Order: sequence, then structure tokens, then C-alpha cells
Amino acid sequence: MNAPLAAPREAGEASSWQRWNDAHLQALLERVKLSLAARVTPSEADAERLAQRHAACAAAEAEAAGALAATGHVPAAVALQERCGLSSFELDVLLLCLGPEADAEIATLLARAGAAGRPTPGLAALLAGRGLPSALLAFAPTARLASLRLVEIDPASPLAAAPMRLAPRVRDFLLGLDRLDAEASFLSPVRRVSLPRALALLAARMAEALGKAELAALVGPSEAGGSAVAAESLSTLGLLPMRLDGTMLPAEAPALEHALALATREGALSRLGFVIPMEPGIADLVRTRLLERLCARSIIVSDSAAGFPPGVPTFVLARPDLASRAMLWRAAAPRLKAKEARHLAAQFALAPEVIARVVAGADDAAQSLWSRAREEAAPALASLGQRIVPRAGWDDLVLPPDTLAALREVASAAQVREVVDGAWGFSHDGGRGEGIAVLLSGASGTGKTLAAEVLAGTLKLDLFRIDLSGVVSKWIGETEKNLRRVFDAAEAGGAVLFFDEADALFGKRSEVKDSHDRYANVEVGYLLQRMESYRGLSILATNLRGNLDPAFLRRMRYAIDLPYPDEASRRAIWQRHVPSKAPRSGLDLDALARIDLPGGSIRTVALNGAAMAAAEGGPIETRHMQAAARRELAKLGRLTGGAPR
Repeated sequence: MNAPLAAPREAGEASSWQRWNDAHLQALLERVKLSLAARVTPSEADAERLAQRHAACAAAEAEAAGALAATGHVPAAVALQERCGLSSFELDVLLLCLGPEADAEIATLLARAGAAGRPTPGLAALLAGRGLPSALLAFAPTARLASLRLVEIDPASPLAAAPMRLAPRVRDFLLGLDRLDAEASFLSPVRRVSLPRALALLAARMAEALGKAELAALVGPSEAGGSAVAAESLSTLGLLPMRLDGTMLPAEAPALEHALALATREGALSRLGFVIPMEPGIADLVRTRLLERLCARSIIVSDSAAGFPPGVPTFVLARPDLASRAMLWRAAAPRLKAKEARHLAAQFALAPEVIARVVAGADDAAQSLWSRAREEAAPALASLGQRIVPRAGWDDLVLPPDTLAALREVASAAQVREVVDGAWGFSHDGGRGEGIAVLLSGASGTGKTLAAEVLAGTLKLDLFRIDLSGVVSKWIGETEKNLRRVFDAAEAGGAVLFFDEADALFGKRSEVKDSHDRYANVEVGYLLQRMESYRGLSILATNLRGNLDPAFLRRMRYAIDLPYPDEASRRAIWQRHVPSKAPRSGLDLDALARIDLPGGSIRTVALNGAAMAAAEGGPIETRHMQAAARRELAKLGRLTGGAPR
């Protein structure tokens, strides 16, 4: 954001603006120097010569301002005064504070005036010929100089004699550099994107409302494009849209007030408008103060209108349907085919500004856009579960034909969801039933996680493993909160949700005897409702299908049992877990298959046996695997003595 005062588009124009701004500022500082010299050495001042020099300063100032005005620009000092609403005296104070930093003669004059190189409010009043008591009001904490943090005044000294210092941000602005204060790290630019006609019209209506109010609100789901609409509204008003991240603001009152003062100053200096997402992580005090203390024209973006001050113009954004999301993709990437856009839209519920970011980081090929969208959606779930990048394929699954066919049916249903729900109109009930909820049951180690990984890989999505034993809380209502966080984060798409250890939450619902029993049933009902409305694929894994409530099973779209492997299946699993390039000598897979272990344990045994062989420096033999199997059986509490056979 260099020198938006001039808004230069060409290097030559920027250079011209800087040259004339320097001339204007030099004339202003020369005037400060003359006033100081007349005060410090009045006997040496020649009234006629002083008047001539003041006239020369005024002429130079007018010439520079006129040259800039001819190109539609203004000097930095004029912009500062207008944008911050400063009086001529307040601007003179800022110029006096700038003097010792920009002109060595002014620093010398201040020292001779007894100001120790720094101006004071008392000296500023004397130079302006103003009465001291009333002049000091300009330095009150609530006045513009202090409330906007334009100057820093020593709080330990009496006000009239307190040394003053120009804020570095204001100094840079006057010199011609308009760049956000590094301390305002909670501010970041909002990228403008091309909006569909309906959203563009809404942005225009909001801009009209903001012409009469300082605050407006947009209510709707995150993928509806609230931030993009807000940015367009603020841009229409000639403001630079900036995101104000409330989660990065301090929650302690003094530090928060300082940060909000910085935001107000940045908003005034750089003509900013703020887009303020009301996210769950914002502290209560921060949320309250953001609504009470407006730092600039602002638009609140939230999924709920709760807590807004009375009278705030509020606009509602509906959740975009599949066709609307596909239009956003095609607007951002015109070379996309309609079918490709629908496929992306069906999987990823991304806001317009996020889609623009995806397109900017990839070529227009659908596969590249899919990969970028997948990466864009992943961070929201990163803190809530374990991300598994799928590497396994269908050949890695050793399962009966009927079980494999059922899993392939799940993958096919997910791949054609946009056709069935969209083109064929099956999503007629407002979203209920759109989700693909799958129950995978089977003993530990039978391949539930592997099957989930294969499904995610087939769909070209990441797999996020959510351990339900860590989600369930003994505190009433907390389990629902935890589940809500997971599903809300996953709504953008880009992942298959895999809930492991489902038995921690789902069991046969017993008679309600107390409030905890009642809330346990509420938790189950809440999860089922979210799974049914979740647009993606969600998978539950359980070791004990018999313990699940039949009513729960009826609400699963698919329930697939992964059987314990028989001897033939175990041999096939062994074959897959001992790579062909691994050295082996007399490895008897038939003998190993007779050891009663599930697939997950076979993988562990194969790794441990290979490690034993490598440590000996020889090929893998049957004895290595049998020894590793003994360790595994002992770990499982199934070893009765002797080598496994």
C-alpha cells in the first residue's frame, strides 16, 4: 500500500507525487522553523524579512498543492488532516513533532528553547499563540491526537511540559509512505472477487445502507460469500476493505483498547473499511467492544444475528445451492466445463474469495483445481483430527467379494451425488438425507481404517480420523459442542470424516433414568442429524456392531461388516505385506497364514519380522516372522506357550 495518497499507477507518476509532496512538506517545516526562531531569538528577528520568508513558504506550499491537485492528488499533510478530522492547530502539533526528525536546524532550535530536542504541548500552544488552558484540551486522552495514537506524550511529566514524539506510522505517512503499522497484525487485505449478479446487487444495497450508518451486518453460512460481498460494498464507498481478525486481538481491556485505537488510526489514515468475521474463537470482551467501538465503517459477517446492537442494518445471505456454487467456479475459472464446475461445487462448499484463491494458485485444469481446493479445505479440520493422505488402493483390501462390492457402491454413490441430488432432484427435502453415512463394523485389525482410506483415495480426498473417545465428554452438552466443531469445520468439503471408536458414543439406548441418560440420547441424535445433513461422506467404525441400537442402524445409509480373515485371506494379506523386492529365504506363507491374526496385526508382525532379519544382516525367514508373531500374540494376551503354528 505505498502512497495511496497519490494512487500512482506508473513509476514516473509515483516519483512526481513524491517530489511535490517533499516540496509541500519542506514548506510546512520551514514555517515551523521560522516560528521557532522568532520565539527563541526574538531580538534577531527582522519583521519585514520574516514576513517575506513566510510569504515564500506559503507560495511554495500552494505551488506544490496545486501541482498535485492538477493530477487529482493531495499532499500527505492535507490527507492526514482531512482523514483524521484534525484542526489546523492539531496539524501544526504534528508538524512540530516531525521537525526534529526531519530537520537538524529545528532540533537545534528546540534545544535552545529548553525543550531538550523534543516539543511539548506548552511550546506548541505558545507558537500558535493560543491560551494554554484551552490549548491543552487538544492533548486530552479522548482528543484526536491521543485517541488516534498520532503522538506519544510522556505520561510521567506535567502535561504542558511533557515531551512529545510523533508516532512512527504518522511520520512515515507524512513523508509519503502509507503502509500498515506492523503492530496492527490483526488487519489483512480482503481480496475483491467477481461476484454473481445477485451478490453484486446485495453489495450495492449494503453500500447504500453504509452511506447512512457506520455499521452493517451480513448473516449467513461461511460458504455464502459474506466476506466477498462485504469487501465489494466497502470498495463501492471508495474504501480499502480489510479483514479485522477478532481472534488475534488481546482479551485484556488495556491492550484491547490500544489495539482498537490502532485500528481506528489505520482506518482513518489509509481510508480502510473493516470486514469483521464473528468467529467462535473471539473472546466475549473483544466481541462486545468490536460492536460498541467502531474503528471505521465496518461490516459484521456472522452466521447468527444474535448480539447485534439495535438498529444495525442486517442483510441475510442464503446458503448457495449447487447451481450457484458451480457458477462461482465458472466465473473464477472460465475455461472449466460445466460438468467439471458442478463436480467441484458438489464437493467443496467454498466462499467466493476462497475459490478465487484456489484458482489463483492453480491452472484451469479441473484436476489441479481439485487438488488446490482439497488443500484449501484441509486446515479447518487439522486441529480436530488426524489427517491421513490416502495411499492405499482397492488391491490392498483383502475382503470377500460381497464386502468389496458394498464398498465400491459407497464410492460410486459419492461420485455421482451431484447428479442424483442435483440434476435428478433427490435433494428436495432441504438437505436432510443428502449425507452419505457409512457404518463399518468388524473386529480390531480387520481393515476398517484401510477401507476408509481406500474410499477417500477413490474420491481423491483426504481422510480425517476423528477419535470419538476424545470427543465424548462427561459434561452435559460438551459432546455436542465438540461434534458441532467437527462438522462445521468439515462443511467446506475436501475430506472424508472417519469416526473411530464409535462404541464410545453409540450403544443400545436404555431407559432414561436421569439427565445424563437423556443427554446421552441427545448426543446420539445430534450426530445422526449432522451426518444426514452433511454433504460429504462420513464413516463410523465399531468393533461391536451388536451393541448398536437398531434405530441407529436404520439411519445409516450403508452398514458394512468387515469379517475376520480366514486362512486363505490371511495368506493373501501376508503376500501384500512382504514386498517382492524384500530379500527372503524359504519364507513359508502357508505356515504364517495358519497363525490366527487379523490384517492389522499381520502388518505389524511383517514389519517387526523384517526388522529382525535386517538386524541380523540376512534375508527374511519364516523364523523371523514366527518370533514376531509370538510378540504380537503376547501383546494381545493370546499366547499360550510354544511357537505359533
